[in-house]
Amino acid sequence: MAKKRTPPIITIVGGGSPKWSPRLLNDILLLKSLDGAEVRLFDLDLSAARLIKKFADSVAKKYRSKTTFKVTASEKAAYSGTEFVIITINTGGFAATANDLEIPEKYGIFQTVGDTVGPGGWNRAIRNMPVFERIAKQVERYSNDAVIINYSNPMAVLTQTLTENCKLRVTGLCHGILGAVDLFASVMGVERSKVKVAFAGTNHFWFITDARIDGKPGYPMLKKLLGRKTFGEYMQGTSVKGFELHKDMYVASDLYHAYGYLPYPGDRHVCEFLPGYLNAGQKRLDEYKLTRTTVAERADRHKQMVARVRKWASGAMKFDMGPSGETAAQIIEAVHTGADMVDDFNLVNRGQIPNLPRGVVVEALGTVSPLGFIPTAHGPMPESLATLTMPHCVSQQLIVDAVKNADKGLAYEAFSLDPLCSHLSSKEKGELFKELWQSNRPWLPKNLR
Repeated sequence: MAKKRTPPIITIVGGGSPKWSPRLLNDILLLKSLDGAEVRLFDLDLSAARLIKKFADSVAKKYRSKTTFKVTASEKAAYSGTEFVIITINTGGFAATANDLEIPEKYGIFQTVGDTVGPGGWNRAIRNMPVFERIAKQVERYSNDAVIINYSNPMAVLTQTLTENCKLRVTGLCHGILGAVDLFASVMGVERSKVKVAFAGTNHFWFITDARIDGKPGYPMLKKLLGRKTFGEYMQGTSVKGFELHKDMYVASDLYHAYGYLPYPGDRHVCEFLPGYLNAGQKRLDEYKLTRTTVAERADRHKQMVARVRKWASGAMKFDMGPSGETAAQIIEAVHTGADMVDDFNLVNRGQIPNLPRGVVVEALGTVSPLGFIPTAHGPMPESLATLTMPHCVSQQLIVDAVKNADKGLAYEAFSLDPLCSHLSSKEKGELFKELWQSNRPWLPKNLR
C-alpha cells in the first residue's frame, strides 16, 4: 500500500495582500490533494496578514478543510522547511509607485501601468531586485529544496534575479495566455477548448506566433473574418469575453497589421514597450483609448479590496469565489503529487527561443513536474518580432548586472536604451535618471544609494 503523502508547507510572501491572497488561498483550498497543508502568511504588516488569516480560516471551515494558516514576519519562521514559496510583493508600496508614474510624466512619458518597462518599470526593478536577491538566498538557506513561484512585476527581471541567486526550482507566472485563448475563442465564436495557441517573447510583450481553431490554421481564418476592417475596428463591434479582455485593442491592431501577429492581449502593457504611444502627448493616448490608472485610483481599489476581505471574514458578505484562473495551486499540486503539467512559464532562456539572448527570462510554454520547470522548445520567433523584443532583453540583462554589481553606469545604459525615452535628449535622460534614482533611496541598500 502506497504511503500517504504529508500535506505540503506553502509560504506566501506578501501574505497580507487583499488582491492576491484571497484568490490563491481559495484555489489551494479547492484542491483536495492539498488538504491539510500548512500555509504561512509572511508579511511585515502583521495586521494585514491576520485579516487574511481570519478570512482563510472562515473559508477553510466552509469547505471542511484541514488546511491551517499561520502569520509571521520572521524569515526563519516563514521559510524553514517550506516546500513552496509564492511571491506577491512590491517594495515601497504606493509611495514608490507614485514616483514610478509621476516623475516620468514631467518628461512627457505617460505610463499606463509602469510595472514592467519604461522609466517606471526600470525604477520598480531597481528597488525590488535587492529584496528578491535576499528572498532567493534566505529561502535556499532555510529550505534547500523549495519551489519558488513569482507573481511580482517586473516579472522577467525579478524572476531572473531569483534564478541567479539560488539553485532552487523557480518560475514566474502571468496568465495573459488565458486572454489570448479567450480572444480567439470570442472572435471566432468557438469554445475555448477548440483554441490552441503558441506564443513567445518576454512578459507582457509576447506574440501569438500560431493559433489553431479546432485544428485549423487560425490566422488565415482571422484575416478572412476581418475583411476590409482593421483588427481594432472589428473589435469595436465584437463582444469579447474572457480573461482581462477589453475591446479597445488599437495597439494590438497596429502590430497585427504591421507584422502579421497579435501580441499579448492587453494594450495597456504592450504600448509601454514601444515608442510613439506614451511619449507623444495626451492626444495620442486618447486616439488609442489608452487608460492610465493613477496611484490614487490604485490605493482606493486596495481599500475596497480590504473592506471586501473584512466582510468575507466576518460573514457580512457571502464568499462565493470559484477558481481564479491562476495556476499556482495546480503547479503545487503537480509537484506535490508527482504529476506533469503544461503551462505558461517565465523561465531562463536556455534555447527555447534561440533568436533571443540566452540567460534572460523569456515567456513561453513549459512543463512542470517534481523535476522542476522544463521549457518547451518554441523555436525562433519571426525575425521582425525578435527585433522588437531584443532591446528589452538586452536592457533586462543590463539591469540585472547593474544591481548585482552596484554599477550605476550599467543601470543608466539600460535606462537610456528604453524606447519610452527615445524622445529625450541626453541631458533630459540624465536628469530623469537622477531624479528617479534619488526617489528610490529610501528602499535601496547602501551600495546602491
